[in-house]
Amino acid sequence: MSERIEPVGLVSLVIVARNEEGCLPQILADIAAQDHPHTNIELLLVDSNAGANEAQRQLMEEFAQNTHGFRRVVVLDNPAEYLPQGCNIALAAYEGDVFLRVDAHARIPADFVRRCVEVLEEGHDVCGGFRPVVVKEPTAWRDTLLAAETSAFGASPARYRRAQQGAEVASVFHGAYRRRVFGAVGGYDERLLRTEDNDMSQRIRAAGFRIWMDPRIYSQQYLRPSLQALLRQKYANGYWIGRTLWLKPKAVSLLHLVPCVFVLALFAGVVLGLCLSWLPLLALCGLYLLTDLALSIIAALAAEKRRASMLALPLIFPTMHIGYGAGTIAGLFSGLARRILKF
Repeated sequence: MSERIEPVGLVSLVIVARNEEGCLPQILADIAAQDHPHTNIELLLVDSNAGANEAQRQLMEEFAQNTHGFRRVVVLDNPAEYLPQGCNIALAAYEGDVFLRVDAHARIPADFVRRCVEVLEEGHDVCGGFRPVVVKEPTAWRDTLLAAETSAFGASPARYRRAQQGAEVASVFHGAYRRRVFGAVGGYDERLLRTEDNDMSQRIRAAGFRIWMDPRIYSQQYLRPSLQALLRQKYANGYWIGRTLWLKPKAVSLLHLVPCVFVLALFAGVVLGLCLSWLPLLALCGLYLLTDLALSIIAALAAEKRRASMLALPLIFPTMHIGYGAGTIAGLFSGLARRILKF
């Protein structure tokens, strides 16, 4: 917590979007409905499609034409298309006391900005809140995927995923940052295309700032709509953990590496089985199966809607873990190749 408790004047609300024309109308409507004084908010919309998505661009331009009482609404171009580059473009353009980034495929309540300001004015430099995953268009199968993704066994046990008491945390989602934070740590590392927030949070903590999670702040994130899309996300997340180990190892925690260790243990078990004995592999698979079945039952019982398709949870969880772990291994080899070949 900062010793200098300063009032917040202008809030810079930032959305960096790429191919989000399906979600932008909802989040823009949420922004227009904010109960914090609109004259104390500026909105920066960063278009990361490099001119290739007219529908998204039109949504941004139309919203900017009617400022909805905000101090200003600006549409910015991100030719590089990737998120960290878009964030840095917004950092170069924002005028506020606070930089508040929200994902395009998120939803925020009317008090979201006001709550962030309240918490910052209690003496914090960085804050965020509870951010559950929700289904956009519910079906039985998507409710099953939601049960997997909201389980600590399927996703990370990060505090922002579950409502808790206010606490200092390692990172937050949809964070609000006082201007002095970026003044001290600089912008986003544009080499990190999926782990830029991990790195930013690590640098913020290393600079002596506290990151505060407060349950008064609430937002939602849309779940990937299919198992295929969810697995692509897991693989890509794992891949960038592997790449990040070569670039910013301090941004990676031991928990990020658990799926990788699991996949390597399976591979080692197969090798041992072919050479010596199958007992290590059978023991590993038996222990995992028992854990998988127990936590699948817990996830199904904890679900808001219980579906027959949740019988598939014991298959979904290992698929997610192996996908993430295989991605990490691929990222490690990719990083090694780039290090050797120097590209």
